[in-house]
Amino acid sequence: MSVFKITRQQVVKIQEIYNIGLDLLKKTVAPIININGLSRCKHMNYEDPPQKIYKYLSIEIAHECIEEGNIRFSQPSMWNDGYEKRFYISNCDYSNIITEKDKSIRVPKLYACCFTQNKTSEAAWKIYSYNDKPNTNNVCVQFSINVEKLRLKLEEYAISNNCMIYEGPMVYNYSDVEIATIHKKDENLHKILFDNFNLDNYLSLLRIKRNAFYYENEYRFFVVPQEQENVNDNYLYIPICWKDIVDEIKIESKNSKFIKDCFQNFLKSKGFDITLQEFDLYNMENNIVVEK
Repeated sequence: MSVFKITRQQVVKIQEIYNIGLDLLKKTVAPIININGLSRCKHMNYEDPPQKIYKYLSIEIAHECIEEGNIRFSQPSMWNDGYEKRFYISNCDYSNIITEKDKSIRVPKLYACCFTQNKTSEAAWKIYSYNDKPNTNNVCVQFSINVEKLRLKLEEYAISNNCMIYEGPMVYNYSDVEIATIHKKDENLHKILFDNFNLDNYLSLLRIKRNAFYYENEYRFFVVPQEQENVNDNYLYIPICWKDIVDEIKIESKNSKFIKDCFQNFLKSKGFDITLQEFDLYNMENNIVVEK
């Protein structure tokens, strides 16, 4: 029997390579983990899921969501960012690694809804606010959402409609080039993502976002219908009473008292036991005195 000897330096190098690979794996493919007490909702993360997430909306869309009593999920094919949707089944050919029989199990059609873990997000406020142009109607509001309450509502929907729910944070560890070439067999991440490919790999691919957007700190929910032939529409509207999942609502302080009062009255008419809070991203003293 032949015996191969390796030096201590070689052992250290092998361990370093192993640790790098393990780190990439943890950053990229999170396992699907059961949530206690729930049969349809699962999360994908190496850490505990957040207790609060936030949804930033224009006041018009916020009004519409509350009035109609639903939350909109979209097929990833509808996303604007081509890097995010490139591995969705409608844009990506998995025939080399998945048989036709397994396709609906490993790369199903699904719907997703995006939130953020950022309690304060300058980018989100700027997207939906009027940016110092008070003559326009762009007003931003922030919903602070209790994740446990949202999850329970999604669990009810999933049971009634034969769906599975998966949730997890976005992965921001990779550049444009790495994401664009990740499917090529000579790339480092190819083996991690595409060997023994399964649903957790697929959902992880749909959670990869370019590292230029790390500041968004996005958190995503997926709805996977078990009857795939029913996934025809671009959007899925899940019935939900917003007052049952929202703990706080904020509006920009620079808006007029009339706008704030109207929205507060609307919330009250819809059963919200919430006082609308004001938020000023740039609140500070107008004049400062440097102390000696």
